[in-house]
Parts: sequence; C-alpha cells; structure tokens
Amino acid sequence: MNGRTTASSPDVCIVGGGVVGIFAAYALARRGASVLLLERGKEVGGGCSGGSAGLVCPGHSSPLLARPLLPLARQALRAPRSSLARPYPRRGTGRWFLLAARAAARRDERGERLLRELARAGVEALAELAADGLEFDFRRSGVFDLYETSAAAARGAAAAEANRAAGLTVHEVDVRDVVRAGASASAATWCADDAVVDPARLVATLAAEVRQLGGTIRCGVEARLRRQRRRVAVEVDGAPLAAGTVAIAAGVATAALLRPTGLNIPLAAGIGYHVELAASAGRLPGAPVYIHDSGVVVTPYSDRIRVAGGFDLRAAWYGHPPRRRMWRASSAILGVARRYLELANGAETLWSGARPCTPDGLPLVGRVPGVDGLAISTGHGLLGLTLAPASARQLVDLVESPTNCAEPAFSPARFLGQAEDDQPTDPALEVS
Repeated sequence: MNGRTTASSPDVCIVGGGVVGIFAAYALARRGASVLLLERGKEVGGGCSGGSAGLVCPGHSSPLLARPLLPLARQALRAPRSSLARPYPRRGTGRWFLLAARAAARRDERGERLLRELARAGVEALAELAADGLEFDFRRSGVFDLYETSAAAARGAAAAEANRAAGLTVHEVDVRDVVRAGASASAATWCADDAVVDPARLVATLAAEVRQLGGTIRCGVEARLRRQRRRVAVEVDGAPLAAGTVAIAAGVATAALLRPTGLNIPLAAGIGYHVELAASAGRLPGAPVYIHDSGVVVTPYSDRIRVAGGFDLRAAWYGHPPRRRMWRASSAILGVARRYLELANGAETLWSGARPCTPDGLPLVGRVPGVDGLAISTGHGLLGLTLAPASARQLVDLVESPTNCAEPAFSPARFLGQAEDDQPTDPALEVS
C-alpha cells in the first residue's frame, strides 16, 4: 500500500459514494492504502444514504424479513393507494420474493445476532469519530418505539426481551411522555443504546477526511466492469483503471454493474421517502420516535424535523417514483406522524431513495468467488448507516490479506448462481 492515490492504478478502487463506500474509503485511507472512489452522482451521499432517518440502531437491527414489512406489502396488494408499503409484483420481483420465502423458512439466527453485534460496533465507531472532532450531529439519544396496536406491542415486548438478553438497555415508558396531548397508543419503550446522526453531513465529513488523507473522489463518472478471465477491469469514460482491488459498494446499482461480468446477485430496490419540516413546526420528545406497524420514523434535528417511512419494493431503481406517488407517500407518512405527534401542516422538502435489499435481509460483504481482486459490500437494506463502519472494517481485512475471509453469513457466494437475469428492461413497467 502506497498512501497517496495514483489515479490510474490505486491500491483500491471503490465504486459507489454512499455511506458504505465512503466509510470503506476512509477506513482504507487511514490504513495507508491509496484509494480511488468513483460516484456516478453529482456528489457523494446523494442517494439513499443522505436521506435516511439517521438512526444508528443496535436495538432495531433485525433483518428485513424479521420486520413487519412483508405483512405491510401483502396489505398493500389489497389497498395499494393508501399503504405505506407497496410491492411491485412484476417481472424481477417474483424471484426475489421466492428467495425471500425460502430464507424466511430457514431464518439465520446467527446472522441476526451478528447484525446486532455489528450495529453496536457501529455506534462505538461513530462515537470515536465524534470524540476525535469530526462533526456530523452524533447524539446518543436512544430511540422511542411507539406501538399502535396490541399486536404490535406484543411483538415489541418480544423484541425488547431479545435486546435485553443481548445486553441492550430497553425501558418501558409512559405513552403520554411520547405522544401529543389527546393521542393514544398501545405501548412505548425507549432503547437507550441507539444513536442518531445527520447522514448527509456524515458522508460529507468523511469525504473531506478521505481527501485529506490523500484519497481521490471522482463524482459524476460512470464506471463499467469488464471480465478478463479471473479478474475484473474497471473502465471510466472508456479508460481502463489498474486497481489492486475493486470494491463495489454501489447500493442497488451493484447488481447492474456486475451483470456484464456474468455475475448475478438478487438485489431489490426498497424505495423509501422522507419529508422535512422546519424545527419550529413541531414539539417532539428529545429522541427519534419509531412508530411501529406503519414503519414511520420521526427524527428531530436542531434545524429541522425529518419524517421518514414507506417501502416500495421494485426490481430495480430507475429514478424517483412518479410525482403523484411521492406526494401520496408523503401524505401517508405525515398522516401517521401527526396522528401521534405534534407537527404542523406542510412540508419543506420531499425526497425518495432506494435501499439495496437482499432476499434474506443480510448484507453482501466479501470477495466474489472465482474472481481475483473483486469484493462487494451492498445489500444492507434499511441498515446501511448502522452497518457501514463494520462493513468497512471487513473490507479492510480483505484488502490487507488475501487469506482473510469475510463472515460466511454475509458472503456473496450464498446467492451467486441462484439469481437469473430477469430484471425488467422497460422502466415503464415500474410506473404506477
């Protein structure tokens, strides 16, 4: 590893400038690797990373399949225009759901425990960065969980017991301490180990650190992969790059990037939404509120309030959903939040982005079997911000020693050979 980046021959070329890719670049640059990060957007963190609810949450780190999202999706098929979750049962998502059903039948409890451990490590890693003077609004505020129905409260009680058994601190709290006057809910808890950050600020801060450490970040470029026997070549604007290791951390776009190399991984796009209001538009508890059943998170910042939620499952990401869907989703999200919390009418910003979701809800982090010098880190679903520090450490280990192995529960090998090239080719098929 040679430190300063040589643009045409870095030690590591990372494709993808979201929180997972930028954290990996930062971790590698700190260890002395020359790093080149390529991002097709105008800036790093412009995708789902910067628009998340901002939670770093060991207490909410269960895989996608263990959450009430698939029941919401089934509900959405019956009442699609009013639901906060909408599957798109078109060509491409069918196989994803089939693999998800198989994964649910053989639920990986070890993988779930690992996610919780890695999430706890993520909080500590971010706390260390904040202690070192990096500014990204890190707060150990915990998260309030609000359960709307008795069924949700029962699931919440079971989750709280599992978290306590794993060493996390969860307290029952009076619902009246969380909701607005006149509102009611079935139960509420507070998970003390969860934290919150400003995700866009975190990515921007880490990008500045990468550059300070000698790394190179190029935005607005389209990277392409080409198979060369047992290796993969990266081309940018038709020019080849000779990187020692290529790491793909491009979120849901990873599947399309890998397909020309003959590698097919089953990633779906879990589209989420957020709306933001001025900080003066509401009176909230001092910590984010996660409203279960509906899957809505309300995060207070010093200068704004972010209300995030929704889960539209698509086979791929073709850009923002139609404007009518975005307005419908934002109205539904705000409607849920206002049912329980004191929030004024109106919204200042409206956003959507796609989370990369694997069928078993576990990330894909590791080397690609049969291809020298290629690793991927994607599929973190709703936990990209929470798992980014741990995923970065795993990539560092893989780069530093060819004998190091990634965690088997997260290995890309578990899906390679299972996914067919059945992604939809016509974006119009995905417009509702």
